[in-house]
Amino acid sequence: MRLASGLASVVSVTLLVVPPAPAEELSSTPPRDQPVPGKLYRVTAPTHSPTRIVGMFAEQRDGEWVFVSSEIGTRTVPVSAVTKLEWSSGQRSMAGEFALGGALLGAAVGAVGGAASGGDCKGQAASCAGLGALVGGIGWSAVGAVVGLAVRTYAWKEVPLPQGRRGPQVSVAPLTVRGSGAGVTVAVRW
Repeated sequence: MRLASGLASVVSVTLLVVPPAPAEELSSTPPRDQPVPGKLYRVTAPTHSPTRIVGMFAEQRDGEWVFVSSEIGTRTVPVSAVTKLEWSSGQRSMAGEFALGGALLGAAVGAVGGAASGGDCKGQAASCAGLGALVGGIGWSAVGAVVGLAVRTYAWKEVPLPQGRRGPQVSVAPLTVRGSGAGVTVAVRW
């Protein structure tokens, strides 16, 4: 029972280490149909640029959207070339993802270590492996959460494009055929 109460303490510390994202960052709804000046956007326009354009929306003029950022300078994108428009609702931490990764890694290493130790398990390697997986998973989950708090990424939400402005979308998927055959499926949507 002493071990169980110790694990409960570790779990409660882990939960306290991972604060929720601030409400103002992720609760806003994206603007509809048209970009809003001063907001951060990610634009996909494959016929205009081979990479996605990330920048603050500045203005719309003559069927073009103007974006500005320190990396790209000023970029003008024809509205008709845009196939996907995403709006950033702010930055978020990666604590949850890193905690999950830490838990999986810790559980795997703990299970192997517990099974190999054989310690006080009296020949029952499975119970040692289970205990090692539990302790390793909880411990490394906390480590992952703390590291994940320091790693931040943008949260992106797709904005519906104005009617008639959605360009062609191409998707490619592998196709397996019975035996040794293989191929590719290509779909084009407007």
